[in-house]
Amino acid sequence: MLDPYKTLNVSPDSTDEEITKAYRLLAKKYHPDLHPNDPYCEQKMKEINQAYDLIQSNRNNHHDQQYYYNNQSNDFNYTDIEILITQKRFQEAWILLCQYQNRPSRWYFLSSIAHAGFNDRIQAMYDIKQALSMEPNNQEYRFFYQQLLKQSQGFEPRQRIHIPFIFKLIFYFYIIQFIGRFITGLLFG
Repeated sequence: MLDPYKTLNVSPDSTDEEITKAYRLLAKKYHPDLHPNDPYCEQKMKEINQAYDLIQSNRNNHHDQQYYYNNQSNDFNYTDIEILITQKRFQEAWILLCQYQNRPSRWYFLSSIAHAGFNDRIQAMYDIKQALSMEPNNQEYRFFYQQLLKQSQGFEPRQRIHIPFIFKLIFYFYIIQFIGRFITGLLFG
């Protein structure tokens, strides 16, 4: 991966607010709903997410060293993270999630909730799909996936406006009249 600060177009001494602002601007620019089926934008969005997560993780790592060492075992106790999520402290929950090296389906589920909490719907959708691929029959995961789908409907492109036939007819009449005057001007000028 490239330098995460260069990926987000910020300097290493930028404030957390500046980094978050840069992240959100880039996320809006490369959002998959704005560029459907565009592999470049999809890849760019992944790089942006990874860069932001890495910066946030590194900046908060010195505060969370005890969690890092406690969570290296295969014992997946997500109680602290679930408490933070219920308190709507999504950024802190995500920081703790980053400390886990092994990532079972529960990790992806909680990561999806955290990302949805700070309006990163792209990563939230990716994570919940990953959780569902690992445990397709988990009803809790399915329910959250359905909730994300309902929320993301607001991001879909709007339907085309229907213009009544009479307005189209008037428009074409003026276009034909304009072309006729233009040709007449050229010929008889």
